[in-house]
Amino acid sequence: MNSKFSTAILAGALSVLAASNASAVTVQNIIWDPDASVGNPNQPADDFIGKTTYTQWFQAASAENTFSARQAINTSDLGSLTGLSLTGTGIFAEFNGINSINGDPFPDTNPADFADNVQLTYGFGGIVVTAVDLTNPAAPVFTLDYSNAWVNLYSDANLNYGNALPETSDAVDSTFGTPFLTLKIDTLDLSTAVLGSNLFGDVRAYFSVTGGAAADYFDTNTQTNASGGVSDLFYTSSSQFKDGDNFTTGTAELSGDTQKLPEPASLALLGLGVLGLGKYSRRKLIA
Repeated sequence: MNSKFSTAILAGALSVLAASNASAVTVQNIIWDPDASVGNPNQPADDFIGKTTYTQWFQAASAENTFSARQAINTSDLGSLTGLSLTGTGIFAEFNGINSINGDPFPDTNPADFADNVQLTYGFGGIVVTAVDLTNPAAPVFTLDYSNAWVNLYSDANLNYGNALPETSDAVDSTFGTPFLTLKIDTLDLSTAVLGSNLFGDVRAYFSVTGGAAADYFDTNTQTNASGGVSDLFYTSSSQFKDGDNFTTGTAELSGDTQKLPEPASLALLGLGVLGLGKYSRRKLIA
């Protein structure tokens, strides 16, 4: 084989591989660019930021993707939440700065849709309150057991998740099929404050990817978590319960790093190029 020709094969294979990696990826009709430059100064490797809205409540601890009666909040009796599970559902409004719906919000600064005829939704639960320390009633301390917690993201073609109740039934709709991602909570810190008849809460958590259709893109171990280990994703959220409420709404952000995966066709072409070079080298040796 001519050396120039063999070089051309390898160069062509590499160029196709590079071209395939330069394009956006699509998993379950969710479209994003693994090289998006959105960044997080606290985690320089971050290239993914997803912004969400959610509804959460306290209910009896239950199996995964099971939603039940909600406990009303009484800031004068927060100890009654002991044994209950923090549970909720949400929807992604942004994925790397791309809006979920053209023209929403208005004015639309990123006129593109990351979800092609689907909604990226999620559910979580199994975060059980094991104790509530009311030594300082204005700053109660919740002890949580999340060893059996679950967090699942879904590409939901039913398009029925709304900003009003009942979000729970909408989340159940999305559980039929392979999740977009399944996550495990590595660390979770909840800080709360009581002001008047309001219970304010802020969460900081780190997740590891355990499965889902998009797992290989998100399983990157780039986040240093609160225990000094490594996780895949960092989560922050804030919400506010009022006395008498049995649910609250809030906003959250999920960030981390995603990676490119070579496409099978590109790998095949690269393999052909290397194979061609191998044959050429053997012929040189025989000659």
